[in-house]
Amino acid sequence: GDNSSCSGCTDQYADNYDETATIDDGSCAGYPDNGDYSLEFDGDDDWVDLGDILNDLYMPTTIQVSFNFDGEYSPLIQTDNADNGPDSYYSGYKIFANSTFLEIAYGDGTGAGSDDRRTAMASNLLLEEGIWYEITAVFRGPTDMDIYLDGNELEVTYSGTGGNLSFSSNHFKIGTVQHFTYSPSYLTGGIDELKVWNTALLSEELSDNNDDYLVGYWNFNAGSGNTL
Repeated sequence: GDNSSCSGCTDQYADNYDETATIDDGSCAGYPDNGDYSLEFDGDDDWVDLGDILNDLYMPTTIQVSFNFDGEYSPLIQTDNADNGPDSYYSGYKIFANSTFLEIAYGDGTGAGSDDRRTAMASNLLLEEGIWYEITAVFRGPTDMDIYLDGNELEVTYSGTGGNLSFSSNHFKIGTVQHFTYSPSYLTGGIDELKVWNTALLSEELSDNNDDYLVGYWNFNAGSGNTL
């Protein structure tokens, strides 16, 4: 009938795209590989919009991304990145980098202050401009998060008193972040592979090509123009 639905690959850029599918079942495969590339961001108005995805990515979860940057406070990813407005509250997960610290956080969707988020920070670092690094963020709970830098676990401190993790219809974005009435921040640097798992990876699993529980993977080697 008119209300029937079927599952399959809904991404028209995949080799196994099914134009009759109404529900994506995660089977999309066969993307073109244009070589080993990464994304570059100019720190002005560059970002990538992945759309309204992964809105059921409840903890535990792991997010891993390779990046380089100019050493300034830089947004790498935010899973619920709002435009300026009243709904621009802390929601979903986010990862920031600075020359002396790495910061990961999640929001409860009720505001844009420290009482609306939970944050883990690894401090006393010395990250150099233009060098490629890999950060892995593991989220289990308010004071149970891990930060790995190039596979090495870092000591973290916690801040914020936010409630339960919340998601919104705001889009998953790379290279920018914006909350409430603050001006957006942009990354000056590069982003390579981005991976998301709906489990808490252990340290010994980070170096493996672990596809178990993998719910998102972008290597940015496929696409043309404004489409990845």
